[in-house]
Amino acid sequence: MKPKLNHCCEYSCIESLTSKMVKWDETQDAISMSDMTTVRGNSENLFIADVSVNILYSQLYSLSKQLIENTWQASCSASLSRLISHWASGGSITPCFIRPYKSQIVIDGGHHRLAICIAKQLENKIPVLFTHSDQEALSEIIDLSNCRNPV
Repeated sequence: MKPKLNHCCEYSCIESLTSKMVKWDETQDAISMSDMTTVRGNSENLFIADVSVNILYSQLYSLSKQLIENTWQASCSASLSRLISHWASGGSITPCFIRPYKSQIVIDGGHHRLAICIAKQLENKIPVLFTHSDQEALSEIIDLSNCRNPV
């Protein structure tokens, strides 16, 4: 069943997204300029790994679980519209930032990106960002495959 959204144009933009349009920007420059790095400090302390979308969602702490229909209801529609438009026009996006929380995971930047991937089933695996200090705890919760530094 398709999610019920408040705006027809946003729904048609979501419908137009395909897996070929997903372009993740894993460059040091993009990550260091993102709002996520401002909060967390030096981007050189960050790693990237590929994770299963379904497993990531199943391991999320309840407050980090955000579906596309809830995103529109949460008055985030302008931000989500810009993201969908940027993505649909071929723009690249930095990966979501994750952290461990007890025995679960929280999204600390990238709720909209993850919600779109889930809604459209765009990819089986997505890249995520995390700090070096969180790597061990995260790897006990989820398989972090292909760990790497930003390029």
